[in-house]
Amino acid sequence: MHLSPDDIERFRRAGLTPRQIRCLAWYFFEHVSQPVIAEWLGIRQPNVYRLLRRGRARLAKVGIELPEICSSGPRHKMTRHAAMDPAIMDCLQPHEIAGVA
Repeated sequence: MHLSPDDIERFRRAGLTPRQIRCLAWYFFEHVSQPVIAEWLGIRQPNVYRLLRRGRARLAKVGIELPEICSSGPRHKMTRHAAMDPAIMDCLQPHEIAGVA
């Protein structure tokens, strides 16, 4: 994913859940569609949309803006891409996210 450890920490301080962080990272930074995210998490696509919408709203409250959410999938390009070691996301253990084995 293209989230730096600092970004992950900012998202946590904004009050995002581990599941919201994963959804936002996959959708906005990896350009993964909502149906694919839903399959990965074992939930329905409308639930992914709600996670994205609520996570984006929490970030907006602390001044972090992300592009609009399209129900059909990401239609944007992020201008800032920071390389991130995939092991960083290992800090979010499956037991922290209900429904993920």
